[in-house]
Amino acid sequence: MDLRLLIVVWFVVNGCASTGSSGNHCERVEELVLLTSPSGLNLDDQPGIDGFTAGVYAHCRHQARGMELRQGELQFELFDGIYRSIPFDLEPYKVWSFSAEQMTAQRAESLLGVRYSFVIQWEPGFVTGTDVTVRVRYEDVSTGHSVVSAPLTLAVRVKRVHGVEG
Repeated sequence: MDLRLLIVVWFVVNGCASTGSSGNHCERVEELVLLTSPSGLNLDDQPGIDGFTAGVYAHCRHQARGMELRQGELQFELFDGIYRSIPFDLEPYKVWSFSAEQMTAQRAESLLGVRYSFVIQWEPGFVTGTDVTVRVRYEDVSTGHSVVSAPLTLAVRVKRVHGVEG
């Protein structure tokens, strides 16, 4: 057998092998991918938008699949309005926090790796604008390491078209 072919086969076999159920061999989160519903949702029996659904994947440089978050805290930050980038000193309008223990119930395994799925809900009338921007932050409390996702904008109120709402 050609030595080059043997080396390629060895790298393919060993490079694709995973350890553990999630294939996680990373210790430090380097990127968060936030996926949300395209707009706010009506999550209760009352009229009006009062939340959204979200999925979060945590990644490191060495692995494309989502990794498990075994410690730290995940925070969903809500900002009033539309932001392509969020200024460092801008305070969130609202924050929802989830500890590692709370995240366990939200954890699911998929072809893309470990995914955390959430339903985020606010009180009726809480959001008064037409759009909000959401991002997720991961804080590793043991090291102080922090990572934020790219911001996503959600429509949360139907805009008026020709003077008619709806």
